Amino acid sequence: MPELPEVETVKNYLEPLLKGQSFAEIEILNPNLRIPVPDDLSEKLANHKIEQVTRRAKYLAIYLENNSVLVIHLGMTGKIFAHQELPDTDKHDHLLFRLNNGDYLRFNDVRKFGLVTYLNDNDLTKSKLFSHLGIEPLSDEFNGKYLREISKNSNLEIKKFIMEQKNVVGVGNIYASEALFLSRINPTRPSSKISQKDTDNLVKNIKGVLELAISKGGSTIKDYRLVTGESGYFQHEFKTYGKENNPCKICSTPIKKIVQGGRSTFYCPKCQKN
Repeated sequence: MPELPEVETVKNYLEPLLKGQSFAEIEILNPNLRIPVPDDLSEKLANHKIEQVTRRAKYLAIYLENNSVLVIHLGMTGKIFAHQELPDTDKHDHLLFRLNNGDYLRFNDVRKFGLVTYLNDNDLTKSKLFSHLGIEPLSDEFNGKYLREISKNSNLEIKKFIMEQKNVVGVGNIYASEALFLSRINPTRPSSKISQKDTDNLVKNIKGVLELAISKGGSTIKDYRLVTGESGYFQHEFKTYGKENNPCKICSTPIKKIVQGGRSTFYCPKCQKN
């Protein structure tokens, strides 16, 4: 599933392609996604100048001059491809966006858990898609003091805690495992048992892992691709994720795999014993 670095990478590719352009036409090829694609998507968004492309949590938000916002979530297998001419489409393509300069965007989603819809700018933060979201992990507001304050009375395991979207958005399974390893924190430790020093270190490593992943174009495990169709490269930097029984890069102890909240967690039982 695309996580924050993958969505940020897509945003960074789309922004120079879209800013100042407009959608000449939006063709709905298959409306069946997590929420059905609105029938009037093209009518509402076409021929209005695109002002900015942003990311909120794992959502892409494309702001238009008529105060509409095109909202896209990639779900588990969603991909956006850019083309300089009319592309061939396949059965898993859901939308085809034609820009006023003749370029095209194609939204493809095999498993149909993605989302493409529109909202009014004034309603965005109040909508059910965004109203529950916590702060951004790369923001200044996300710091050790903040994380310690909200976690000090919680017995939730720390990996689950930092993956809760109401606490901080976008720290998905891969990046939570990697940041906890770098912080030498056992993923099952209760959040209330994390010291201020360890909390400061964890925040630093969450930011560092996310920033490095963005610089590498995200992680391609199965389905994720860049807008160009290329793979991301951060998977080559993994220290623990997907490394079950491989030697720890620090102490050579075999990496262990457990399941937390239905998600696989990878950690070193020696380096992260506490």
